[in-house]
Amino acid sequence: LFTLNWLPLGGFVKITGEDPLAEKDDNPRLFSNQPWYAQAIVLCAGVFMNFILAWLLISGSYVVGSPTAYSEIKAENRATAVPELTIIQVLPDSPAEKQGLLLGDVVTRVCNESGSCPVQADTTRDDLISFIRATGEHPLTFTVTRQKEVKEVTVTPKIETDTAMIGVMVEQVALQKLPVGEALVEGFKATSSISYLIVKTFVNLITDTLHGTADIKNLTGPIGLVSSVGSAYDVGFGYLISLTALISLNLAVINLVPFPALDGGRLLIVILEAILRKKIAPKFIGALNTVGFFLLIGLMLLVSYHDVVRLLK
Repeated sequence: LFTLNWLPLGGFVKITGEDPLAEKDDNPRLFSNQPWYAQAIVLCAGVFMNFILAWLLISGSYVVGSPTAYSEIKAENRATAVPELTIIQVLPDSPAEKQGLLLGDVVTRVCNESGSCPVQADTTRDDLISFIRATGEHPLTFTVTRQKEVKEVTVTPKIETDTAMIGVMVEQVALQKLPVGEALVEGFKATSSISYLIVKTFVNLITDTLHGTADIKNLTGPIGLVSSVGSAYDVGFGYLISLTALISLNLAVINLVPFPALDGGRLLIVILEAILRKKIAPKFIGALNTVGFFLLIGLMLLVSYHDVVRLLK
């Protein structure tokens, strides 16, 4: 059976007996009547596939050519890698953002007011930073390549903590291409490392929330994701693949959180039933999931509000 739903937010699999109240208790096909370990495997399957998808995407990006910091590319693979001085982050409300530098811009030259252009395509990140600091609050003309077009952007640094800065992070980035076997190994390492960082960040967020210091404005919802995907697509296909993998891993971590209405919450119920060796009242579970669902919807609306505010700035 298939249903056409009004709200196109995510997807779901409706399993027979997922809601124990909707079926007869003696039906052997009920999900709730399966052994606890079988239920646990099913509940973890989606999370597992999110991890597998991210692994394959990252591995695939290594095969076709993944944007990688040149310093992180192995010496034996550097022969075919051409480093480019690339803007990898633009800080909000910074001179760079206000005056038109964008994520993904490749810096090919930077000149000062006197016409001196010591920063060229092969210049290192540290040389560019030193040049900006030495310039002070005087205009700099950046020549950048953006989506195969050459553009000139004039940016005036500002002084913060006695240091001139424009508000960007730059890195020498090159396309790293690997054979399939090596790509799978490196892809697994990268996926595991990113997963660990996501878990660590999420734990810190929960800790900050309990201490009342969490900043929900930094979270991104569906609206913000659409904007991010569009920006990644503009930068390049490799960045889009990486962002898709990152979203998949975030979904995996969030779904494992032991919160009602999430797979992690249902997994916790299954484990408790296995320990107690008895079923928890279906009405209690249903009420818990309903409360959890509305709390999640409320959080999504709040995060989406901040997404809209950021887009309108």
